[in-house]
Amino acid sequence: MLTGRALFGIGFIIINLLAYGIMLQTGELIGDVKGNVVKDYYSLFLSAFLVCSSYFFVLFILFSSLIKIKSPKFKFKFEKLSANRIGVLLLILQVFFIAFSLLNGVNIAGSGNTSTGSIFSIFWVFFPIDLFFVIYYGFYRHSYFFKPNLAIAIVSSVLRGRADIFLLILFFEVSKRIRNKTLKIKKLFFVGLITLCFYPILMVFKFSFRLYLGEGADQSLDYFIFELFDESLKEGYFHAVYSGVEHIISRLQTVSIVSEIGRFSNQLQDIYFQGGFYPFWLEGLHGIILDQSLGEPRNVPLGTAFTAVGDFNWTFNVGDWNTNPGLAGWLMLNPLWFGGYFLYILFLCTMSVIFTKMIGESDMKVDMLWYAWAFFLMPAWFGVFFLFVYTLLLFFVIKLILSSIPPIKIMSKSL
Repeated sequence: MLTGRALFGIGFIIINLLAYGIMLQTGELIGDVKGNVVKDYYSLFLSAFLVCSSYFFVLFILFSSLIKIKSPKFKFKFEKLSANRIGVLLLILQVFFIAFSLLNGVNIAGSGNTSTGSIFSIFWVFFPIDLFFVIYYGFYRHSYFFKPNLAIAIVSSVLRGRADIFLLILFFEVSKRIRNKTLKIKKLFFVGLITLCFYPILMVFKFSFRLYLGEGADQSLDYFIFELFDESLKEGYFHAVYSGVEHIISRLQTVSIVSEIGRFSNQLQDIYFQGGFYPFWLEGLHGIILDQSLGEPRNVPLGTAFTAVGDFNWTFNVGDWNTNPGLAGWLMLNPLWFGGYFLYILFLCTMSVIFTKMIGESDMKVDMLWYAWAFFLMPAWFGVFFLFVYTLLLFFVIKLILSSIPPIKIMSKSL
């Protein structure tokens, strides 16, 4: 039976195979390392094989196996009321988060490791609002406060120069309609065509906000918009649309980066053994806490460390950033780490399944969990995936607390 998960999972594999084919044909890498010639075709083939194999194994075999795990079931006293209470809490916090981010110039795509001395910054570290919304989407898609929260989440993402919210919506809604057997192929094709046609405009606004709010606060917003429009339309709008399709493939594939990590593996290993970036098992909140407790300076993940080593050809400054090393990237870096690497991935994935089931029942919770595996784990954003697992536990604790409070009357309605 076709599911949204299978559709997107196969799509990821096809995209990486297409990326491999494009690089074979042109002899040039794509994605963040675009402009560099392919220097080792065997390494490129090995990277494509490892990337596609990892997607198939993790998203199909491992996910299907671990989702069967049984976990403790909890009874929530006022479970129906907790949905609205969590919705109100999230709505308020999202508004505060937008204000905090824009006023302090943080949490914006392109701002990288930019931090602020505000005492409120600690709160947002331990309350990852974007990940909380992903979980909320998976459990409370049909609740009263979902649409207001979705609207605020879209505004928040656009203002912070992020486009991943649209991919999140696409995945959830397509999966929902396939499951309910209400998906119309013609409508999906039409929406996809419209999206591709407007993709260049979306990218212009994305990078405009990213540059304006991240690195170019001294420039006017319209300066970036018109400059990027001029850059995008130099060869005509049709070429811009074609470039948009190429950009989508480039952003979702990891073959080129994995191949380059293999090429720079000796240099990266030297940096690693000198403490230049986190081991995979320390990427994330726990690694930062450990550094702070030991009085050590904050370290960086592999994706950030590689940007200082690899060959990148950006035509404009996108700020402090990181790239997607891919789940296979660590294997290309050092295959001898495979045993510990696999056990750590297995541990995180198992915890994510258990915590998801502890939160409760929902027809979209499995889709939500799969989305996190596909978009946080597979690019090897271990810090983000660890934070997601933590946020699942946080969501459960908040639900447990809010569902224990008796009904409160507000304007003749119970909350």
